[in-house]
Amino acid sequence: MHNELQLLILDDNAADVLLMAETLRRADVPFRHAHVQTQAEFQQALQTGPPDLILSDHALPAFDGFAALALAHARRPGTPFIFVSGNARPEVVAEALSKGATDYVFKQSLALLPVAVWRARQRVEERARWAAAEAHWKRVAQELRDALVRHQPAGGLVRICAQCKRVRDEQERWVPLEAFLRRQYGATFSHGLCHHCAETLYPGVLADLAHSAAAPTGHP
Repeated sequence: MHNELQLLILDDNAADVLLMAETLRRADVPFRHAHVQTQAEFQQALQTGPPDLILSDHALPAFDGFAALALAHARRPGTPFIFVSGNARPEVVAEALSKGATDYVFKQSLALLPVAVWRARQRVEERARWAAAEAHWKRVAQELRDALVRHQPAGGLVRICAQCKRVRDEQERWVPLEAFLRRQYGATFSHGLCHHCAETLYPGVLADLAHSAAAPTGHP
């Protein structure tokens, strides 16, 4: 991790906070931290200095970790919340994770804290990348929809001249049909003559061509 993390540590034991900080420093985790001990201080910290990650004890004198977790989810949804507790009972760990905690580290195994912090940060960055990608493709989809609306004739009706076959575009100009289709839909054209026009322009030519094609080869 290269960016300095802003940690919010909720714990009533200052010595434990010092141990956590020292463990992270030894693992070369760049961070700054704010230490709070009460519910009021925790609420204030959530509001005034949004943390990148929260480390919280489970058992506090007048405030418990589950209440802190619920408060963090309400005030700062998406912020990783890691319990760092001496309570190693499996049912407590299971409940913490089921309530949405990111991880649970025992104070007896603080060497695992840097790994938990790194893993939590990776999840946040991954969610941010997915959110950015989703927002990008939503914008692209909306731009395509807007383009289709702009390029679609009003009500699905194409206004075309009965005589010259020019089309009236969205700027009320009469343009050749080919130009209209090329600009509106990206169409390309291969030009030729239909049988009706060929007979009108070149009477008898088609019949002569057909007769020549039917004649056996190798005979005069």
